Amino acid sequence: MPRRGENIYKRKDGRWEGRYKSTQENGKSKYVSIYGHTYSEIKEKMKKALINQSYYLPQKSTFEQAAKLWLEVIALKTKAATVTKYSYLLNKHILPELSDCELSEFTKSSLRNFLRSKQLKEKDNGSGKLSASYIKEMIIIINSVLQYAFDIGLLNCSPPKIRIPQSGKKVISVFTPSEQKIYEAFLKQSLSITNIGILIAFYSGMRLGELCALKWENVDMDEKIIHICSTVSRIKSVKTGKTQMIIDSPKTPSSLRDIPMNETLFSFFEQAKKLSGKKYVLSKTDNFTLPRTFEYNFKKSLIKANIKNYNFHSLRHTFATRCIESGIDAKSLSELLGHSNVSITLNTYVHSSIDLKRKQLDKISSL
Repeated sequence: MPRRGENIYKRKDGRWEGRYKSTQENGKSKYVSIYGHTYSEIKEKMKKALINQSYYLPQKSTFEQAAKLWLEVIALKTKAATVTKYSYLLNKHILPELSDCELSEFTKSSLRNFLRSKQLKEKDNGSGKLSASYIKEMIIIINSVLQYAFDIGLLNCSPPKIRIPQSGKKVISVFTPSEQKIYEAFLKQSLSITNIGILIAFYSGMRLGELCALKWENVDMDEKIIHICSTVSRIKSVKTGKTQMIIDSPKTPSSLRDIPMNETLFSFFEQAKKLSGKKYVLSKTDNFTLPRTFEYNFKKSLIKANIKNYNFHSLRHTFATRCIESGIDAKSLSELLGHSNVSITLNTYVHSSIDLKRKQLDKISSL
């Protein structure tokens, strides 16, 4: 099946059509259509066409020309939500400063100057400077565009690269056992759709997008298994240019996974059955709940429960930490969370409490 945002469609006559923006010998652009009998055929033709059209670009190509060509190629092999993010970063932060720069004029010094300007830039809402991870994504995009320009012959020599700045490890807050106990008791006093969703997150480690996209057809109540096969993503509409929320495949292949339910988790799904609609676990209608809406309700519940402010993703971190504290092996936990390798689980999602450290050190005393 085609991904949204690729500009590849099946026609009423049964054929497939792909559209891409082509740069002509006179420097002007126009949309060109390619036709074929299968989706795969069109996708391959578009890849070749986008690479070949680079030879019609001016001899002194700009960063913007290479970036737009790179983005079109990326869209053929990357999730639509990721392409939307790349497009936003290019148009919001990168192209305003680098669009007219000739590719041949890029130096390490000019790239470092760009990096410094972003490190000093304040957010539009005045809440502080751009985060290190935000800037890191910009650097990855710039390096990728320049490397792509070199690969297709727009640059005659290997491009300079900005070294990705090292950032301190982001500290994610985790519910303490006592906080979790108090909060769970509060949620169970009134089992609304929102409260049940929060409890499910506590005991499954599911991402917010995965929770909102979860359909009853993917919950096996007989075998007590949750099949994670979709998530809610924000993409940019090809026709309108506006962003929209869609049900999409998970962020990585490893995110496709099965989560077995223990009795506690199973009981929450039994309660959800009584309150939700026929389609989505966390919605009373045939439309999925927007992640932003769900997180807003989550924040309100924290205030009512007199619990300090937490990000919804903290529930996932809390689940991982409780699992390690209970003795679950790292490999199993990694698969439950949908990580590609165990190191991500241990380095990012597991937060050892002072009580757990004390228990580990107590083992030395007993030797």
